[in-house]
Amino acid sequence: MKKRLAIVLSVLLLLSLMPVSVAAVTGETVITVGPEGEGYSYNTIQAAIDAAADGDTIQIAAGTYDESVVVPEEKVRSITILGADSATIPTSSEV
Repeated sequence: MKKRLAIVLSVLLLLSLMPVSVAAVTGETVITVGPEGEGYSYNTIQAAIDAAADGDTIQIAAGTYDESVVVPEEKVRSITILGADSATIPTSSEV
């Protein structure tokens, strides 16, 4: 019995040490945007916006993105776009 309790407590301790994002807990997706070949989900902001679903967060790495970006009206309030410093990027309805 003591051995089983020790194993359970060890597993709980290990799980508590693992970083878990809020998105992972709620089932929302964090989509990353950054330079090609560096392991990001997408290389353009527009591709990430097009792929995003309600509740998703788009995290954009630092850099220059030479593109025009359009956030469809139905996604303006349902996705979050974060810059490299984790500042929320305002959408047209917030400007």
